[in-house]
Amino acid sequence: MINNRYKLLGKIGEGRSRVFLCSDLLNSKKEFAIKVLSGKSDKDELSSFLHEYYLLRKLDHPNIISAYEKGTILSLEKNSVGEEISVGDKFIILEYFRGQELNQFADISEETIKEILSQINSVLYYLHQSNYIYFDLKPENILISVVNQKLTIKFIDFGFVKYFSSVDSFVSRGTKEYIAPEIIKKEHTDHRADLYSLGMLLYRIIFKEFPFKAEKEIDIYRAQISENVKVPEIDYSFPLQRAITRLLSKNPSERYYTTLQIFDFLGLEIDRFRKEWGIIPYYVGRDEILSNIKNYINNSDESKIFLITGQEGSGKSEILNQIENNYERVVNLSVLADGPLNNFAVDFIDRLVYTDFIHDELDSSLISYIANHINYDSEDLIGQLKSIIAKIANLNNFVLLIDNIENFEPLSLEILQSVLPILQSNNIKIILTEDINSGLSQSLFRNIIVDQLVPFTDEELGHFIDKSYAAFFPREKLLEMIKEFSDFLPGSVIKFIDNLIYLKILDYTSEGAIIQYSPEDKKAIEESLSQLFKNRIQDLNYKEFSYIKTVSALKETLPESVVALICGFNDLESNLVLQSLRDKLILLRSKKSINPEFTSNSLRNYVYNLTNGNSNLHEKISSKLVELNDDRYISELAFQFEKAGDYNSSYKYYKIFIDKAGSVSAYATKRLILEKLSEFNLPQNLHLEINIDISETLYKLAEFNACLDLTNRMLELQLEAKTRQKLTIQKAVCFARIGELSKSKKLIEEILTEDLTSKERINIKYELSLIELELNNYDIIPKYCSEMLEEQEVTFLEKGKINNMLGLVEIYKNNDLNSALKYFYETLNNYEKTKDIMQIAAVEVNIGNIYNMLMDSKSAKNHWNKALHLNQSVGNVEQEAKILMNTGIYHFNQNEFEKAIEQYKRANNIFSGIAYIFGNGLALTNLGETYCETCEYSKAIESLEEAQLIFTELNNTDELFESFFHLAKIYYRLNSRKQLDELIDKMIRISKDKKVNRISYINKIAAFFAENLAGMEIKLDDLESLIQDASTNNDSILLMELFTQKIDLLLNNSSCEVVSNFVNDFNVKSLSEKNNINDAWWNLQHSKISAQYSEQATEPEINFLNKAYELIEHETITELTLIIIYGLFEYYKERGNIKKATNYAHYFKSIYDFILANIPAQELKENYRKKKFLQSAFPKINSVIEKKL
Repeated sequence: MINNRYKLLGKIGEGRSRVFLCSDLLNSKKEFAIKVLSGKSDKDELSSFLHEYYLLRKLDHPNIISAYEKGTILSLEKNSVGEEISVGDKFIILEYFRGQELNQFADISEETIKEILSQINSVLYYLHQSNYIYFDLKPENILISVVNQKLTIKFIDFGFVKYFSSVDSFVSRGTKEYIAPEIIKKEHTDHRADLYSLGMLLYRIIFKEFPFKAEKEIDIYRAQISENVKVPEIDYSFPLQRAITRLLSKNPSERYYTTLQIFDFLGLEIDRFRKEWGIIPYYVGRDEILSNIKNYINNSDESKIFLITGQEGSGKSEILNQIENNYERVVNLSVLADGPLNNFAVDFIDRLVYTDFIHDELDSSLISYIANHINYDSEDLIGQLKSIIAKIANLNNFVLLIDNIENFEPLSLEILQSVLPILQSNNIKIILTEDINSGLSQSLFRNIIVDQLVPFTDEELGHFIDKSYAAFFPREKLLEMIKEFSDFLPGSVIKFIDNLIYLKILDYTSEGAIIQYSPEDKKAIEESLSQLFKNRIQDLNYKEFSYIKTVSALKETLPESVVALICGFNDLESNLVLQSLRDKLILLRSKKSINPEFTSNSLRNYVYNLTNGNSNLHEKISSKLVELNDDRYISELAFQFEKAGDYNSSYKYYKIFIDKAGSVSAYATKRLILEKLSEFNLPQNLHLEINIDISETLYKLAEFNACLDLTNRMLELQLEAKTRQKLTIQKAVCFARIGELSKSKKLIEEILTEDLTSKERINIKYELSLIELELNNYDIIPKYCSEMLEEQEVTFLEKGKINNMLGLVEIYKNNDLNSALKYFYETLNNYEKTKDIMQIAAVEVNIGNIYNMLMDSKSAKNHWNKALHLNQSVGNVEQEAKILMNTGIYHFNQNEFEKAIEQYKRANNIFSGIAYIFGNGLALTNLGETYCETCEYSKAIESLEEAQLIFTELNNTDELFESFFHLAKIYYRLNSRKQLDELIDKMIRISKDKKVNRISYINKIAAFFAENLAGMEIKLDDLESLIQDASTNNDSILLMELFTQKIDLLLNNSSCEVVSNFVNDFNVKSLSEKNNINDAWWNLQHSKISAQYSEQATEPEINFLNKAYELIEHETITELTLIIIYGLFEYYKERGNIKKATNYAHYFKSIYDFILANIPAQELKENYRKKKFLQSAFPKINSVIEKKL
């Protein structure tokens, strides 16, 4: 049983994680799959596991497995199933699909293969059209089932799936037998990498082998890159054989571009799958509300509930998903038991208790009580829940998310109404969502901050579509349709796209997705909204209708004052009308848009259509804007003149606008406007000017073929000499950019014979130098560079580019790194004068690369770090980690264990990030040592065992024995003789031929620990020898243990004076002065002397005990804490002060429970319970506690 909820029924799969069939106590009628990943997995693996869960929650396709919940195994009752999983492992609850792995499926007839391929194609297209790459396509990741003669597949593993813009093409992803060559070669990678894997998958399931015989990983990679695949003769149709061959092309451009082409080539039906290809929404925008939430979470003084309201489909749930994804300490109650909320109370408390960061802080007895007593039949359920929530809130700080509170049943609402104020009082952040029309939350809870989600803006909608669909999808056309017909609510947009697919307005062919619709289609879409809009408009008065007609005719959103001017309203009239329209949700509320703006474009279009595109309205608006004489409205003026049919005036204002667009590099916008102007009825000279602008803009957009085509057409016209020269230069450069180097070179050489300005000569010769570099004509380049540098108008940026070119020549021609370095430094000098940060960072990387090739790693790192700094990155992280290790050791020696742990953890994370394994081993050893002192024995053993693996692999015996030493100390403290003996045997075997003093010392100490646990008599002379060794090795913690044993021996065999003299000895006294814990230990020893020799004591025993307690009261809990607390308990018990004795008894018990909870295995727990000290203490402790009860 996992977390007192999920019962394992059988193992059903294993890969990077393990998968089991399970039942859920809260959903007893349904079976699930639970996917478990070891909690000891590396950071990247754990991150990938979490990414997989969130991605599966987002995906919606019948051939993709569904995910329901994620968590951490925090309690585990093992049976014969799942023996290999452990507390701390991560899990995901998945849909259970009863099938077998694809590679185990026996039927490989052509018909079956084509059906399998069709379903795989459907999944891949669904992912690819929304910018996702699967990366790990193989038979093991696909289950197949045949029920009632219907074949169905399911993709079950999404650990390697990446959103395309986040793909690092230099990180190898996938399984070696299926990985695409471009990934291995670290080349540009796109969705076609999956198509190669698809070809390999088909080959594997058809022929039951791979097309290469290699077995070693390096040989497999070599084969993937270089061995062309020949598909053997099979009893399948030629198109299927050809399809496999094409899929396995080494060059991505020779494969199919999308799986739609595979459907077409094989004659497979596309239409049956198109409804499965809805959008995978990539949510953007919402920056304002996310910023508000961030401020709310980070404000420690804010105790209100944060309520997110919005209409259905406004994206409330997605906001909560983003919070859960972006913040660490989050409890999400949004994903509750399947069906009605009949188990809310149990699920609520379980969700809290079995959240890892909460569970770690809870007393084991409280967890047990909850498991056994909290159910719907409990008496005073709300009272018990309030008590438990109070304890949880007192120990933790987290964010609680609750979605769609209006859907909760009355009892659930009553529970929330009772417990949420408790969480608020403990500064737990609570974020709720609710439908805007509900109003429930504000009637239930006090101290609420309300933030409303409103529709996307135009810009947000554009980003949403751009991010949610790949570049090969008709995004612009889809965006136009959404703006024309749909609300801008995210949910409405998604539903609208689904409707377009259903109506086949958005359809799929071998050429890709297409959007086409007839006037009848457009009319049908419009009619579905018209009645809704008619109802919203019909009650408006004349002024309100006049106002929205004006706003509907505007291209942009203009300020209220400008709209009022156009309408002829004074300020008061304008304010009243605008507020009324906002209250009626015709126009956006002022919080979202201070300017008058419709709540949706479809509503705006509906209103505009009521005006019948009245040109008089546009004339009125343009005349008023001319009167206003404000450059901010140039674009609007151009648009209004266009709609009024005055094209000459429209051109005048558009020209002003596009000149401004070009000056800020807004070339795409400039192109759209220029192409619009090219369709106006304008004089011929203006059309030539527009086309020249278009060609220059196409060049800026790197659309060189289109630019070349337009330039050639213009060169056929009668042109002025300078215009012809300018276009010819543009043509030459376009030739170079598309790889026509010889044609480009010939044109440039002709141009250089003409009359040119200094700036033109520099630009043309630089282009010629680039061509010669590509053609390996290195000898001529220095001549061109010298001529460019001699030009009077050469800038620092151009000098930098020229020197960079000369540096490349030195590398490619002469392999002279030192000369190249000089040119790169000169480049850097010139770039620094331009203050162009991007250029400076780029050349810093180049310089670092040269130093690295010159084996000057120090200089290389220096320059790389400068580049990283310029790009807002980090410095020398390895050095930072080493400093953290040093400061950790300092804090440890001061017994500031929590600070030491923090430093070691940070160091370990950095060492992991830079793959410094030796550093990892040191950090883990130090962590193990520190966790030992804080009684966190599970963490200590885990850290030390991991360190041992590292040092064994590195064959570093010295550091290996340091980890053995601390592990021996743990087993000694846990009274675990068997484990200690086994460790000592291992140490003896390894150190058999080692004569290093430190190793001998460690073996000697371990043997001493073993003798203690065996009950052997400890001799004073032996102790003195060990004390001397520990002093030599500066082991203060061990010295305290040895001094304690010597003091106990002296107390049994010597006088008060002898014992006191030893405790006050310089070596002992100086040890006690290092920190509070050591001082507390020293006072504890004096209390023992005073207790035994009360008549001769300088102070009463209680004085020393109180002093010891004061010293450790605010320190980290250690074993010493337990001993001091017991000393105080025993003192007051013997003197009949039962009240104080009881207090200390409870304190002793809670510390003991804490320590026991941090001991990993049951056997170790039992050993610890049998310690002589505890065996003696607990009868007394329990007698007082039970008597008091």
